[in-house]
Amino acid sequence: MNEDTALFALEDLGEDFVQGTDRAHASGLMGVLLAGGRSSRMGQDKATLQLPGRGTVLEQLLGLVAGFVPQILISVRSKEPCAALADRFAREHGIPVRLIPDRTREIGPMGGLYTSLLAAREEHCAGCLVVSCDVPLLVPDLLKRLVEHWEKYPEALVTALQDSRGWIHPLVSLWSVQAIAFLERAMMSGNYSLRKSIPAEHWQAVACTPEEDVFLANVNTPQEWQHICALLEQGVPGKGRC
Repeated sequence: MNEDTALFALEDLGEDFVQGTDRAHASGLMGVLLAGGRSSRMGQDKATLQLPGRGTVLEQLLGLVAGFVPQILISVRSKEPCAALADRFAREHGIPVRLIPDRTREIGPMGGLYTSLLAAREEHCAGCLVVSCDVPLLVPDLLKRLVEHWEKYPEALVTALQDSRGWIHPLVSLWSVQAIAFLERAMMSGNYSLRKSIPAEHWQAVACTPEEDVFLANVNTPQEWQHICALLEQGVPGKGRC
């Protein structure tokens, strides 16, 4: 283990530690939480914001992803401030959680995704179940559908959720390690758009209904965060199935 990577050794604490899902892990997948953004518009780290009644955004999404994978990477700019939260979650829930700084800086989420895919390939994983810390209302059912679609169509380089307006969410998705070569070509050409880095024929979309769009609500500003908290305080959305 190199000095830039924090690995937490864990005890096995049983089966039912996540939000209403079982612990039937998808074969060959590594979980990835992207938490390396600057959060400049928010003014503070989004991963450590406290959701009403649910802990921090990071802990909420760790619990979500942990139901589908045997280990999780957290892509970060630096180990702080996520290390203590990740350590606590790992020890309480019995799943390895590793903090991994981006190998490529200042190119947005592509850097964190690329670094995570390299780590997955080194550990002989087929791909990464990727979730950004921008979507704190995400629910297990949507990830379950993503994984089931990927298992049915494993040839796709990217399997992503698509909202009812037709917008693809490349950071709530499954990325094959075979996408690494495309990302490398994109970065060499100065193209840091995830959508443009992978040809359209290599994408698969999992469609959401208009009622499910709320689960993909993106939070980047204090105003958007207030809206998210208001929804949770009203009891919408629920924790389980959509």
